[in-house]
Amino acid sequence: MNIPIDEKLIPQILTMLAQLCATGVIFIMYKKYMHEPVMKFLDARAEKMQSDLAAAEVLKQESLELREKAKKEHESVVSGAKALELQMLEGAKKERQSIIDSAQDSIDAQRKRLEDDFKQERQDLYSEVSSKMVGLAVDVNRKVLHDVNFDHDSMIKDIEKAMANHD
Repeated sequence: MNIPIDEKLIPQILTMLAQLCATGVIFIMYKKYMHEPVMKFLDARAEKMQSDLAAAEVLKQESLELREKAKKEHESVVSGAKALELQMLEGAKKERQSIIDSAQDSIDAQRKRLEDDFKQERQDLYSEVSSKMVGLAVDVNRKVLHDVNFDHDSMIKDIEKAMANHD
């Protein structure tokens, strides 16, 4: 089996010339009829791509500006919220302190009332006990002295004796 490799690798001259003529005809027709519209299309496409790139760059800049603006607004809202929180805490502390002060005033007033009531009750009890003691002493003296006969002379001597011992 003998395969002619030369014929397979190197084409024949007539075939090569025919292909070159066909390519030349295609080139001439392209140059005459197609070159200008293709170039216009490619130029238009390049311009469109440039305008799209420019628009994309503008949109990118706008997006960055919006992002910065949103970031600043977010920071201002957060700082406002913190300020409001601090203000609310301060108000709550003041309210708490006023409630505590009011309760303390109420406690002090009630304590004063209770002390006054206690003093009055002690005074009333003291008066009542004193009057009961006097009454009891009078009753005891009556019972004790009921059956006793008094000797005025001996009483005077006893008083003189008690006074002499007292000096």
